[in-house]
Amino acid sequence: MIAAIFYLIFGFIAIWFGIKFTKLYIKVKNWAIIEATVISKNIEKHKRYSSGRSPYAVRVDYKYKYNLKEFFNNTVYLAELMTGQVNHMERQAKKVIEKLENTIKIYVNQNNPQQSVIFCNGIILYLAVVLMGSIGFLIGLLKLLALL
Repeated sequence: MIAAIFYLIFGFIAIWFGIKFTKLYIKVKNWAIIEATVISKNIEKHKRYSSGRSPYAVRVDYKYKYNLKEFFNNTVYLAELMTGQVNHMERQAKKVIEKLENTIKIYVNQNNPQQSVIFCNGIILYLAVVLMGSIGFLIGLLKLLALL
């Protein structure tokens, strides 16, 4: 019974997160792609992190012009658009920083140009989360039905 409830809850949460990120990915892919200038880029420790192995954040400050106005931002990943954070191991964070040149392409929300992001990738991961959540939910449902 406990396993069935666990699978149902896990499945539901995974499906919900996967759908939420997939929708965000699709929305951001429709934003304008423009050039931005990197002002600074560094690696810093997150104030809160779940693992001692991956406590690092990639911090990139950049500026861009949209509709003749200049904007400044530091949003790097899609998760940050939903007030989340992305944790890296130090070596991984350094690789991300090294890839970023002085001029980068960013996604800008045409309806709210203050909102922008550098990386918009991961659709396969988000769909995999939905799939795994669906499988978990089905397993929980089958376990629950077997108890009846």
